Amino acid sequence: PRSSIKIQTAEPGEGGANASYPGTVETSVSVEGDDRVTSGEEQTVVVEVQVAGDARPQGRLTVVFTRQGGDYREERTMTYTGRPVVVRSSSLGQNGRYLATATFDAPDDAVWQDSQGQFAFQVVGKGS
Repeated sequence: PRSSIKIQTAEPGEGGANASYPGTVETSVSVEGDDRVTSGEEQTVVVEVQVAGDARPQGRLTVVFTRQGGDYREERTMTYTGRPVVVRSSSLGQNGRYLATATFDAPDDAVWQDSQGQFAFQVVGKGS
């Protein structure tokens, strides 16, 4: 008996190797930082996009710092290349609860799924 195999390749501009299965690999976003920051200081968070195995997802990463109550918002957008990144806020002057939200957006033709992670922290007065 004979067997035959049909091989189909993508031509340049047709989406490449990932075009057949975009968005199939689950990702998660880890955001870590200090639980408490003194008023007038910056918050530094470490953001990492994680997948099963040792792959390094690539895409766009947006980190947004917000204050509960809505009167503070700071956004940073960067290219994510598969390694943890350090993101620093500007000086946080008002006491209260804040949230650092990191959103990973994969390219449309990539195998990676978009994902989001959050980290809550408190800004406290000096001496607290």
